[in-house]
Amino acid sequence: MNRVSNSWKLEGSTVLTDNGTFLMDGAGSAVTTLKLDQPQAMPVRISCESRAVDAIGNNAYEYSVLAKVVFTDGTTNRLDWTPFNDGTLFYADYAPFLKGSHDWQKRSFLLIYEKPIRDVQLEVLFTRHTGSAEFRDLTVEDFAKDPAVPRFDTFTIAGDLPQGAFLRDCRTGSFAVDGVRMELKEENGTIHAHLELEDQADRCFTFYWTKEIAADAVSFLPAMDEETETANTPKDYFQVCTWRVGANGLASKAPFAAVSTGDAVGFVPRCPVFGRVGYNSIFKRLYVAFDVALTAERPYADLTFVSYRFEPEHGYRSALSTYYRLFPEFYKTRIREQGLWMPFDSIKNLPDPEDVHFKFKEGHGIGDYEWEQEHGIHTFAYTEPMTQWIDMPADVPRTYENAKMWRREKINPEWAKVIDDSVMTDETGKEIMLATELPWCHGVVWSVNSMPGYGDMEWKQKTIPAGFHEYIDSAEGYVTADISHRRDHFSRCPLALTFSVDSFVPGIWKGYIAYEYAREPHDRLLPQGRYVMANGTPGSMWFLPAMLDVAGTETDWNIGGNWSPMTVQELRYRRAACADKPYCFLMNTDFSKFTHEMVEKYMKRSLVFGMFPGFFSANAASGRYFSNPSLYERDRDLFKRYLPFIQQATAEGWEPVTYAKADDPAIALERYSTKYITVLNDSGETKSFQLTFDDKLDITGFTDVLTGKAYHKDDPITLDGEDVAMLELIKV
Repeated sequence: MNRVSNSWKLEGSTVLTDNGTFLMDGAGSAVTTLKLDQPQAMPVRISCESRAVDAIGNNAYEYSVLAKVVFTDGTTNRLDWTPFNDGTLFYADYAPFLKGSHDWQKRSFLLIYEKPIRDVQLEVLFTRHTGSAEFRDLTVEDFAKDPAVPRFDTFTIAGDLPQGAFLRDCRTGSFAVDGVRMELKEENGTIHAHLELEDQADRCFTFYWTKEIAADAVSFLPAMDEETETANTPKDYFQVCTWRVGANGLASKAPFAAVSTGDAVGFVPRCPVFGRVGYNSIFKRLYVAFDVALTAERPYADLTFVSYRFEPEHGYRSALSTYYRLFPEFYKTRIREQGLWMPFDSIKNLPDPEDVHFKFKEGHGIGDYEWEQEHGIHTFAYTEPMTQWIDMPADVPRTYENAKMWRREKINPEWAKVIDDSVMTDETGKEIMLATELPWCHGVVWSVNSMPGYGDMEWKQKTIPAGFHEYIDSAEGYVTADISHRRDHFSRCPLALTFSVDSFVPGIWKGYIAYEYAREPHDRLLPQGRYVMANGTPGSMWFLPAMLDVAGTETDWNIGGNWSPMTVQELRYRRAACADKPYCFLMNTDFSKFTHEMVEKYMKRSLVFGMFPGFFSANAASGRYFSNPSLYERDRDLFKRYLPFIQQATAEGWEPVTYAKADDPAIALERYSTKYITVLNDSGETKSFQLTFDDKLDITGFTDVLTGKAYHKDDPITLDGEDVAMLELIKV
């Protein structure tokens, strides 16, 4: 670990004090650039300390340590589009400090990327706050600089790593955790762990279960059609995203970890406790890690996970197929007739709406319900978890005190009580809010606990008419705090508590709230034959699609007028998380720059992965696509051409194992039952390529239904850049 001593660029109010700290008594920052030149992708841990006096502002990046990364290929970690961006934040790698007055506190985060890092620009930032802040001890630990150091789950290990199941104290790093009793049961590859507190003191630790992989050559299987050799790069291999939660701030975005020997470990859909699954090539272990807190209010934790075998021939796809078979009730499709998603606007009032092939309607307030039922449209009543948005007049400053006053004195008392009972709190007990200036809210948004029994879910569900399906907007809580430390909520939390990164304060991860908000209607509506749909997932919460019947997200594939479609890897991630359940997009872009040709490429790419290419609005509010006849009439021919083919594929059902391969890595394939193979040339140039088929498909040839051209199974195929084919297989 190296303390950063580079030259710094000081901006705004920033001064360098005599003791080497950066002091900011108004808007300011200190910036430096560190050259890493990593030979291979390895984690980088960044940490910093800060203290503050009367630091008042949003509890987010505005008072933080932040990293801007340049990879060795010249690309960066800059986010061009996020669902909640006020035009100032484009980087997700940061650690915020607490508001108010506090002594020195440490904050850290990991840079976890699949590409090696060339440079990292580090910034300590204090803006949009009153008061003052001071920073010191900015350190960078580049794992690539000392790859021989034995690390497990990103932590340095002194001595031997325990076998099987064990605990690690997050404060001391010790594998001895006093005051916690552990019971372990295993049955047919399903492992149950019960952990119980033996006194009244808080405990924050990680539960590990490991499985040794004895093979000499082991490859990690990160995703469909991907394989990573591990012998020459000693590290943890996992698919994770970062949070301000847990021992190292990492949680898996996929439900299992698999290696080329045919071994896998995985989570259980009914037990999405914060943690990770991965493979460590230093100790040759597959492992499950759960970050758990036990408290007097919630003195126990029940954890369930699986260890299983799969046929390794088809890699990750085989592991995925086996995982689906372990949990069929969560990955079967209840809606075989699928189609487009319409947000809010009337389908009934569009001319010839059958050309567009709508199937899912978001919103229930415009009175078209009977017509929608007659025309096979599934109508979903709208709610949004984890947020309470409150408008405030422009002349009222959006301070914490003013926001609380407005909530207490200016809104419906029943509504105010719902927020009082459910609002989330930070480590200091302060209620969590953000000031907002958005098309749908000029005021503040409070982070709330929307689990059943806390009041918020029940308040929102009162607006749902009888008989409707249910729609969950912003299902992963894009604007909500990562964790709530409100202790009077702990005893009713149905999942094991976790804790904040760095400070190790027990709390409820917002992923639990998201899960419970989807689980409750899933369990309630399933026996009634009704459905649950959610927006904004899967982004990082692997477990939500298991509770849904329809999933989707708002997206922009033409950021700033530059065509930038969702990558094959991103599309496959979503397809894998949802199995063959309906998955729908809403294009949120500047439609004046989104041409007819772009719409066609959007539809073609969606076709390959069995997804439905819908449209909404550039700002998720105004200027809606289906309110503008010049747009949808221009593209009507494309709806009529491509939507029936997407429906034909999804009616057959997507299967994870393709039983087909292309001899060019730029060619992506997906299979739908034994009837169709879809093909994408994921490059910018014309490709001629050969497909080989497994004997299980038992075919003599195929016909591209998009062109009508027939092929023998050994014939080459030629596709232009970004073009697609949909091959109907001809059986022997």
